[in-house]
Amino acid sequence: MSLPGQTGTNLKKPDKWDCYKFECLSDFLGEYAKSVRQPTGYLEAFAGSNQSVCAGINCPREACHILKGKESFFNQIILLAQSETALAALRKPLLPARADVLSGSLINEETLQKVLDNFPRSEAVFILLEPPGFHHLRFSSLKKLALRGIDKDGRKPDMLLVLPLEMSLIRNLGRLDCQDSISRFFGHDKWIDIRQDWYTKRINTEEARKRLLKLYLAGFKDMGYKHVVHKEPANAGSPARYQLAAVSDRLNFKNMLDTIWDKERFLSCELF
Repeated sequence: MSLPGQTGTNLKKPDKWDCYKFECLSDFLGEYAKSVRQPTGYLEAFAGSNQSVCAGINCPREACHILKGKESFFNQIILLAQSETALAALRKPLLPARADVLSGSLINEETLQKVLDNFPRSEAVFILLEPPGFHHLRFSSLKKLALRGIDKDGRKPDMLLVLPLEMSLIRNLGRLDCQDSISRFFGHDKWIDIRQDWYTKRINTEEARKRLLKLYLAGFKDMGYKHVVHKEPANAGSPARYQLAAVSDRLNFKNMLDTIWDKERFLSCELF
């Protein structure tokens, strides 16, 4: 999960869109926990991948994790660092007191099973996925999480995905060296037809983006998820920096995403 301000050991000016995203995700977790109304586990699958804090740059935002104040809503809290850099970025003062930090990649079968073993089948599971780039996320891993994480009532884990499609996937759509990683991201190579239509100017970039999103979300429907919704955060007339996808067998997240991400927000540093 990205926090505004510091990445690694290099301080940088916070990006306000990251700050807005932080606030929205924090609000979302609070609303989600109230809506589920049953014992729930929490998995952050790319914890620390974009870790940053505001300390040392005169930013009034308190450096904390998005779960701050919401730890009691979740029975288990698992933060998975998928690289050594991510693991080093997870500093204890930022983390919920009850959080267990694991290291490894979901691509690795042993790591994936170790993650799933932390959650009893008697409870719901919420998974937040915010990969630092599309090449870090494989649809085959999501399918394993979903189908092997089914609870005693036959419901798959709830997932919220923060997808870096605009700056990551679209930019690399035409690169031959990215073709295999894009296919792993989708779980198939049907995206190539969309790329071809884009290349030959049958469709523009906006239409290509919409079709790619529709194709990606179709994978969750094929998995049997009852509710598959998408949200594009506003970005002042430009394409959104990220896209949201929420899937669940329990809840339809459409109203929750709209209410939270459409809310007018002002950061403390913007008011002075």
